Amino acid sequence: MAKKKLGRPSAVAMVPKSFVDKLFVKLVEYFDDSQTLTANALNCSQSHIWGYLTKSNKETVSPIIALRAEVETNGAIKCDDLCPELGELISTINNNRLRAGKPGIGVVKSEL
Repeated sequence: MAKKKLGRPSAVAMVPKSFVDKLFVKLVEYFDDSQTLTANALNCSQSHIWGYLTKSNKETVSPIIALRAEVETNGAIKCDDLCPELGELISTINNNRLRAGKPGIGVVKSEL
């Protein structure tokens, strides 16, 4: 008969290697090391968070997760750090809006 595992698995099942890995661990730590609280804040499932935590050497996370992370952490975690392609996109949008005389994008909770 197989031994039953005792206790909960570690919040971080892999050793973070890339910058995005480390930042995602920091994001979960922001929500008291709880995958469930992180998932609720980012409007996704706990298994989605677990998947991000167990896949090492990530280059990016999905853009919507990155944007929600910045909003829910009040800017403590930057969306363009989690999803680098967002940096160029946001910069282009802001430049276009400034040329049109409109305010640029500022990821603020009240706007979403």
